[in-house]
Amino acid sequence: MLDNGKRLAILTALGVPHAEEGLTYMELAGLTGVTYGNLGSHARILEEAGYLDSERENGTGSKTRTSYRITPKGRGALGRHWNALADLRAKLAQRVSDLPRPAAVVSKADRNAEKSLRGGPT
Repeated sequence: MLDNGKRLAILTALGVPHAEEGLTYMELAGLTGVTYGNLGSHARILEEAGYLDSERENGTGSKTRTSYRITPKGRGALGRHWNALADLRAKLAQRVSDLPRPAAVVSKADRNAEKSLRGGPT
């Protein structure tokens, strides 16, 4: 569900503390950069999954004001998603640090750094 960048952006925007009271359709579009047409369809998918609630109020004239709020289920899903990404990042960082460093590359970089510190060409 949150492997879609637009849905992740929507839920992330709703999951920050200042958005606890919800965000309007236009605020959410502005914060996420998701177009109005895409916002409606992705918000509907998130709402059907139980990740957000929407509220519609009559505005001025015939306009309807829609606002969205993250649900506890959505907050849990968002937290699990970010935790999984943090775990993946840590595992990748460990793998990269375990890679052998070619001595020739390191040696050349050391020589270039030394020349640079002395003010010579690298």
